This record gives sequence, C-alpha cells and structure tokens, in this order.
Amino acid sequence: MVFNGTETTEGFDAFDMSVPGYYNVYYGASKDDKTVETAFTVVAMADRTTIANGDFEAGNLAGWTILSDAWAKVEGQYPGVISAVNYWGEELPYNQAGDFHLDGWNTGIGEPEGWAIRSTNFTLSGSGFISVRMGGAAAAVKVFTADGTLVGYYKQTRFNDAKLVREGSKYFVEIANERVELDPEKEARLLNNDVQSQDVTLGVRPEHTDLSENGGIAGKVDVAEMMGSSVHLHITAEGRDVIIIVPTVDMKGNFSMGDEVRFTFRGNVAHVFSKETDRNLEF
Repeated sequence: MVFNGTETTEGFDAFDMSVPGYYNVYYGASKDDKTVETAFTVVAMADRTTIANGDFEAGNLAGWTILSDAWAKVEGQYPGVISAVNYWGEELPYNQAGDFHLDGWNTGIGEPEGWAIRSTNFTLSGSGFISVRMGGAAAAVKVFTADGTLVGYYKQTRFNDAKLVREGSKYFVEIANERVELDPEKEARLLNNDVQSQDVTLGVRPEHTDLSENGGIAGKVDVAEMMGSSVHLHITAEGRDVIIIVPTVDMKGNFSMGDEVRFTFRGNVAHVFSKETDRNLEF
C-alpha cells in the first residue's frame, strides 16, 4: 500500500487510516503459473462536507459510482481520469485546477451514448454555492438530496447568442455591445477552414474573463464567493449565469449582491462553436 509516497508491505491487520488522504492498495493472486494483479484506492475523509475524491486528485475514480454499463474496466480500473494538460494536438489547455481531471473521451464510451457517474453524499455548507469546472456542451452536473430529489442542474456557462463576423482575413466576435477581434492564430485556423460569418456559441473560461471599468458586457452580481486567493463572482448577464474569477490582488473593493459590473475578454481566449454541430470551428 502507498500513502503520501510511503510504501507499506505488512501490518495490515491494524493499519491506521485516520489521516485523510488517498491510500492506494496493490495486490495480486497467484496459482500455478498464473498471476493476476490489480489495485484499488481507499479515500479517507476528515468530514462529510466534501465529496470523496471530488477533484479526481486520487488519479482515478475512487469514491465515484459508475452509472453506465458500457464503461468497461481496463486492468481492473475504470478509465477516464487523466493528467494531460492540453488537448487537440497540444493546441488548447484544459485549465484543470490540479494534476488530474475526468476526460469523457477516455471512458471508452462513444460520444452519442453518453455516460454518468455519482459522487458520495455530502453536507452542503459555506455559502451554499457549488462551483465546478467542466467542458463540452453536453456536460452537466445534477445535485440531488439524499432522498433522490433533484435540486440543482448545471450546464456550461457559455453564451448562446454571439455572432462570428468575417471581414476579409479578420474574424470578430460580437455579443451584446462588445466586439472582440480573435488573435492571429485563431484567425488563421478559421481561414484554413473557410469559416464564414455565422451565429455561434461563445466559450470563455471564468479565469479568462476580465472586469472592465469602461464598456464591456453588463451583468449583475448574484453572489461573491471568496475562494482564498480569488473571488468567484456569480453574475447574470445576457440571460445567462456567468462565473468570473477575480484574483484578490486585483480587487479594488468588495462585491455585494445586486452590484452592477461589466466584463470583457481577449481574442486569444475566446472559443467559437457551431450552433449546428457544437464543434469548435477552429478544428
């Protein structure tokens, strides 16, 4: 067994797992000339206010229940959790919060089939808000009470009503009163695909959204959630729920419910998706 980099090979009849963390257990069985080896992870938790392995930092799906029969094990483990930091030929970053994240492309299940997993039960505390990082238009998080009642359903916070405008070899994204030119690399990829002007779904990550004092998209603060070195602003803008991550070192004051804010984004962080196929138009 391995815990925090320390390997233990004996004394399991009285092993202390009181320290919270991930205990990786490796074992095998041999008979005649055949040997089978596999592993599992024990998640030790300090309290019930958190989800067991909620950030997938165990490097696997320990603590999660697989709800899709088509999700087949590989060498005794359910695949899907990866440590890669970029995708699409190293072109785009995942922007994961830690070392690992769950990637639906690595489940072994075809995209049209879909899949689902369930976390451990937890006690909601703090501000009462739940923040998640997820990608893909079909990605969704559902929150249930212990008796199975659905109380929350969250999908991508992307803008549905944006427009991609082509002017010669230049591309612009227009939404509300904001017009942003995409960066040269994005423009080159769109030109290579001969993408024309069209209505698009615009994707901008929360950490790539900047508050603006002059101009920008207008929104109203629903809640300001302190997250250590940053504040997560949950705002309503253009009829959508949007999250903006503001580093505390950049804050010029506190935010309260109902505050009017404006925000914008740069052309190198905007992703445009087809409304018909939901594919990134750059690829």
